[in-house]
Amino acid sequence: MDFLKKMFGRPEESPVSTNPEASDFIPEPVFNDKLLENAEKLKSNIPETITTFDKLGRRIEINREKWAEGALPEMLKKAWDQPGPLYKVISMGIDAACFTEVLEAAEHLSKTDTNPERGAVVYSTALSLTGDYKNAVAALESYIKDDEHSPDALTALARIQLMAEDKEAAAGLLDKSINLNPNQEQAMAWHLDLIKQKDGEEAIDKELERLAGYDDSWFPQLILGQRLIKADKAQEAISYFEKALDKSENNGQVLATATGDLGNKKMTKEIISIFMPRYNPEAQGPLPGLNFVQSLIVEGQIDVAKDLLHRIALFDQANIRQHVLKLSAQIANIDRKVFGKSRAEQAPTSAPEVEFMKISMPLWFYPLGEPYWLEPAKNEDAKRVYFSALHIENDPKVQLPPELQNVVAGLCTAVPLFFKEAVTSRLDIRTATFVPVMKDQGPVMRRGDWPQEQKKKIANLDEVNPDYLITGGIKFEGVDKVAQLNLYLNDLEGNVVKTITEKAPAKDLHLVVTRAFNRLYVEVTGNDDEAIFPKDIQAPLIQGYIQALGHQLAYFMTWKGILPVEALFNRRELLESLYAFAVNSGPAEMPKIFYFAALAYDRYLAGNAFMEQAPRAFALAQAAPQGTAFHQAAPVILPIFNRLDQLEEIVKQIPKDQAPAPYINWMEGIKDLFK
Repeated sequence: MDFLKKMFGRPEESPVSTNPEASDFIPEPVFNDKLLENAEKLKSNIPETITTFDKLGRRIEINREKWAEGALPEMLKKAWDQPGPLYKVISMGIDAACFTEVLEAAEHLSKTDTNPERGAVVYSTALSLTGDYKNAVAALESYIKDDEHSPDALTALARIQLMAEDKEAAAGLLDKSINLNPNQEQAMAWHLDLIKQKDGEEAIDKELERLAGYDDSWFPQLILGQRLIKADKAQEAISYFEKALDKSENNGQVLATATGDLGNKKMTKEIISIFMPRYNPEAQGPLPGLNFVQSLIVEGQIDVAKDLLHRIALFDQANIRQHVLKLSAQIANIDRKVFGKSRAEQAPTSAPEVEFMKISMPLWFYPLGEPYWLEPAKNEDAKRVYFSALHIENDPKVQLPPELQNVVAGLCTAVPLFFKEAVTSRLDIRTATFVPVMKDQGPVMRRGDWPQEQKKKIANLDEVNPDYLITGGIKFEGVDKVAQLNLYLNDLEGNVVKTITEKAPAKDLHLVVTRAFNRLYVEVTGNDDEAIFPKDIQAPLIQGYIQALGHQLAYFMTWKGILPVEALFNRRELLESLYAFAVNSGPAEMPKIFYFAALAYDRYLAGNAFMEQAPRAFALAQAAPQGTAFHQAAPVILPIFNRLDQLEEIVKQIPKDQAPAPYINWMEGIKDLFK
C-alpha cells in the first residue's frame, strides 16, 4: 500500500469541512453581551465573518451571510416545535448578529414556549435589535401585565429603554428587577452605572450594602469584595467573598472571581487555605481550578498542582486550553530545573560512552504494534542508505541564545528522520538513521564533521553493508540569516565522494531541506522521474513534520530507556503540538498517525496527559476518510483508551476472506498492546 502518497497534501485541502454544518459549532458572540448600542449602529458594524470552533477544536472563521442563509434556516426548521432547542438556535442566531433572520422564529416561540417569560424576552430582544423598539416594549409590557414579578422581563425591558436612550425609564425598571433578584450580573452592572451617573461612587457602596441584606443575595457581596480588594482592604474583602460563596452554595463563577482577584493581589496562601477546600472540579467546573493551580505553583506545592491541572485538563474545553498549557509550561520549567540540579549533584561513576542508536523503522511504527501491513515490500535491488545525525556548521564565534540552540540541535536529528519518513513508501530505497546518544543525556550534537573512523564504524555496524552512508551538516543562526544544508555521500571507508549543498534565507528552510533531499534521492536511486517533494511544497507542512519528528524522538528515546521518564518534560505540550499538526495538515495522513503514536507512547510511559486528549482523539478518528491508512490505523486508539469491547466488535466485522492477513493479525494483536 502506497500509504504516503498523500503525505504532502496541501493544508487547505482539509478532509474536515472548513464551512461546518450549524450543528458543528456555537458561534462566539459578535457583540458585547450588553447590546446597548442603537440598533442602526449595530447594523453598520456587523462583520463579514464569525468565529467558532469546529468539532476538532480548531478556531475557524466562517462567512456569516452564508451561514445565515444556509445552515441557520435548517436549524430553525428542525427545532420549530421544540421550545428548548428553538430557543438555543435563536440565541445562536442573535450571537451571530442574524437579528432579522431569527425574528419570525422568535415570534413563534413567544406564542408557543412552555416558559412564557423566556419566549417574551427573546422575542422582544430580536425586535429591539432590528430597531423596532415600539413593538419590543409592547411585547414585554404585555407579558409583565400577567407576571409583574419577572426580573428577567423587567431587565430585558430596561435594556430596550437604554438602547432607546431613555435612562429614567430604564432606572425604574432596573430598580424593580434588582429588588426581585439581586444576583443578575448584567442588570446589576447597568443598575450601578446609572446610580453612579446620578449620585456618584459612594452611592454604589450604599446600594450594594442594602442589597447584601437580602436573604437570597450573593452577587452584591461578591461586588463588595471586589471593591474592597481594589481599596487594599483584603481581610474585609475575604469576608465578603466567603459570604457570597456561602449564600450561592459555592457557585463556580463566584469562586473563580474571588480567587482571581485575590491572586492579582498575590494572596496565594489565603487562596489555598481558605478557598481551595470549597473547590470540587466536577461540581464547579474547571475555571476556578486554574487560579488554584497558579497559587499552588507559587507556593511550591508542585505535585498537588500537577494532579489538579490534570483534573482540569480532562474537561478538554477549548476556552481554557491555552491557560492550561501556560500553567503546564510553568510546572515543566520547575521540573527541568530540579532535574538539572539533581543530575549535576550526581558524581559520574565513569566517563559516559557515546553509542549509535539505530532507527530502522519509522518512529510511529513501534508504539502502534508494528503495523507491517502499512509497509510496502521493497524491491530486491533497493538501495540501502544509512543516514547519520547532522552536525552543526554554525560559526563557533556566533553565540546563539538557548532557545535557538535547542532549535538547531533538534534539526540535527529531526531532518534525517524526515528523509527516512518521506521515502518510507518508495520501493527503490531502504533507510536507517543512526543517532549518537549518551545514556541519560540523549542525542550528542557535534560541531564539525564526523571523524572518518566513526563514519567507518557506522557503515559496518550491520552484517549487510549499506550502499551509501550519508552524513551532513546544518548551518542555522536565526530566521534573519541564511540557512545551509550540506549532505555528504561517503564510501564505506568514510571518505566523502560527493557533496550536495542547498542554501536559502532561513525563512525558507523547508525549501533548503526538500531540495537537498530531492537531489539526494536522484543521486542514490538514479530515478529522476518523480521527485519526493513538489516544488511548491508549503512551509508549515514541512516545519510541522520536522517538529513532530523531534517530539516523537523524545518519546522514542524515553521508551527505549536512553532518557529517564523524568527528562520528558511537558508531555501535555508535546501532545498538543502533535494534535495541532494532525488537524491542520490537510489530507496528509501521517500527521494523524504520528498523533496516535504519541498517545500510545504516553500511555506506555505511564503518563496521564494522553487521557486529556480522548475527546479530540475520537473526533479525529471519526473524521478519517474511508479506505485511507489513517482510517485503517485509527482503531489503535481503542486499546489506548481501554475501549476493548468496541475493538472486539470491529474485529468480528472484518471480512476475513477479503482483508489482508497482516492487517487482520494487527487488528487482533493491538488489544494486547498495553498488557
